[in-house]
Amino acid sequence: MNNSFRPAGNGSIDVCVVITNQNQGTLLERCIRSCVGQTFPGRFHEVLVADAGSQDFSREVIQAYGSRVVPILLDPPGSLEEAAAAALKRADARYVVQMRSQDFISDYMILFQAVWLYQNHEHDGVCVDYWMVEPDSDYKVKRVSALETPCPYGTMYRKEVLVKEGLYEPARNRWDAENLQKGLAKKYRIGHIPIPFYRYQMEKSS
Repeated sequence: MNNSFRPAGNGSIDVCVVITNQNQGTLLERCIRSCVGQTFPGRFHEVLVADAGSQDFSREVIQAYGSRVVPILLDPPGSLEEAAAAALKRADARYVVQMRSQDFISDYMILFQAVWLYQNHEHDGVCVDYWMVEPDSDYKVKRVSALETPCPYGTMYRKEVLVKEGLYEPARNRWDAENLQKGLAKKYRIGHIPIPFYRYQMEKSS
C-alpha cells in the first residue's frame, strides 16, 4: 500500500475543518482566517462554520467569507453540540478536525496532520500540542502537551471513525468535543505530533 502524500483527486476534499460558533463574532473572523489560510496544496481542504443560532453579528462574519467557507446555520437555534453534529455529517472528506471559534491554528497544522495520517494508516487520528492564549488576545501564555493534558479540539480523525461511533444515528446527541475526544481516545489509536499547532484561548476567569 502506497502511503505517500496524495491529495484526493477529481476535485474531492481530503480534510474538513469544522468550526463551531455561538455568539463569538469578535473572535470568529480570526479563527476562520487561520483556517482558510492554511498551507495545503490546491483546493483539498474545506472549512465548515457551524453556527448554533448566534444573536450577535457572527452570521455577517460568515457571509463575508462567501464561497471560502461552507455555512451550517441552525434555524431555529440549537446547541453547539447539535451544530457540531450537523457539520460533521456534512463533512465530505476522509479526515475531519473540530475547533472552537475562539481558537485559531498555525498555518501548517492541517498539512502536517494530513501527511502524518497518510503515512500512518494504522492510526485513527492524530492530535497536536497547543498553546494557551490570553483571553481576547494572541499572546501565548503556556505550551501544553496533548499527551499530558488532552485538548478536545484540534485532533484530526478519519471520518469513518465518527460514522462507526453513530454519527448518523438519530438518537445520538453527544457530539460535543470533550465527550467525543474522551470516548475516541479509549477505543481508537490516536497519534501525537509534539508541535504546538493549536491555539486555545483561555477563559477570562482562568
